[in-house]
Amino acid sequence: MKAPDLEDDEEKGSEPRWSEAALEFAYNRQELQKFIDRDPVLQILRPRQIGTPKGPVAAPTASENKLDLVKSLLSLLKETGLVASPFDADELFDLDMEVIQSSAEGLFGKLKSLVGEIPTDQDPTAPDPRSSPQIGSTGYRTA
Repeated sequence: MKAPDLEDDEEKGSEPRWSEAALEFAYNRQELQKFIDRDPVLQILRPRQIGTPKGPVAAPTASENKLDLVKSLLSLLKETGLVASPFDADELFDLDMEVIQSSAEGLFGKLKSLVGEIPTDQDPTAPDPRSSPQIGSTGYRTA
């Protein structure tokens, strides 16, 4: 005998039907988790997701200063709702700057596929269309 809430074409215990968006989200979340588990910097930070991922995210800033790189990475984690576990700062700062920068870039790549990316200005010399003068009505009435 069938339960009243099951339709004829469904059987109890059948797999849920996945939408493309849900399938893509599940895949990207799994890829992020694999990256977190394997990356040397993130192995030290051991970030945990609190709630659902937030976004979009901004690309981490490049720096010649190790402290700034770590701050940028921690900011990227916080921006998406990831929280670093207690960690040994000495162990983190013993890593090469290139390793920390690579970690931040890799994390950004995984996060942007999951929650989207905040676009950066491609051409800083191009005028912002929102601030350019409007042609037409000035807002003043003529007599």
